[in-house]
Amino acid sequence: MFNNEVISARQLRILVLIFVVGSSVLYIPSILTAEAKQDGWIVSVFGSAIGLLIAKLIFTLAKIYPEMNFAQYSEVILGKWLGKLINVVFFINFFMLSGFVLRDVGDFLTIQIMPKTPIHAILIMFALVGVMAVRLGLETLARTGEIFFPWLMIMMLILLLTLTPQVKFLNLQPMFEFGYKTIMRTSLPFIANPFLQLSVFLMIFPNVKDKVKAEKSFLVGVVMGSIILVICTLIAILVLGSYTTSINFFPTYALAKKISIGNLERIEVLMGLIWIISIFF
Repeated sequence: MFNNEVISARQLRILVLIFVVGSSVLYIPSILTAEAKQDGWIVSVFGSAIGLLIAKLIFTLAKIYPEMNFAQYSEVILGKWLGKLINVVFFINFFMLSGFVLRDVGDFLTIQIMPKTPIHAILIMFALVGVMAVRLGLETLARTGEIFFPWLMIMMLILLLTLTPQVKFLNLQPMFEFGYKTIMRTSLPFIANPFLQLSVFLMIFPNVKDKVKAEKSFLVGVVMGSIILVICTLIAILVLGSYTTSINFFPTYALAKKISIGNLERIEVLMGLIWIISIFF
């Protein structure tokens, strides 16, 4: 479907950034603080560093066969039958992941925003929008990302700035309470999601117009997305504390509920909007 479509290196960077933020921005702080507590932000920094190495490895593989996607060169490297088997596994992995992500959308909306709406209605509507986006093609999806990207960044900046008055640096103490082994062990889920999932971009690297700039754009997108996740985790701990963050399945949404500046309240819908847009991509 994407064979004749071309996107720019800038569009690739935006897609990668939004993909990294994805669903992770909503629940990663909870996962990281569940075991590491107040060191959860350190876990996110460590996991991001490993994630960048994984991203570099992924693009190194793509550079070997710049005009082929993963499904094509897997058969060249492994042979026809073993390559097809790997392709099937690759497809099943992301098909199941898509189902999990779709269920995340349904759970979030029915729990936090529309509790009386049947979850099946939400899942069907969101799935149809995803199917429509794929049928319109990669170029349309990339251009849509360009339109939404600045608004996502503005909404994220508003949320972070309005929470700064509630920051309590004592929530970060004591640092390294549970040692380096806990930090490394807790980082594994964060490395798996979203960084290992970046392998899906192996399917669209051949569609990037400027192959020279593609690697830099890909890695910059990963770094920028990682910084957003680190900041969200840090702010969650600073404002909510590690315990409240760890027991709340959607801590960044709970974080947005605490915004109160004058008459500016109940803007947590911004967090929900950021997440729905990013998870769509």
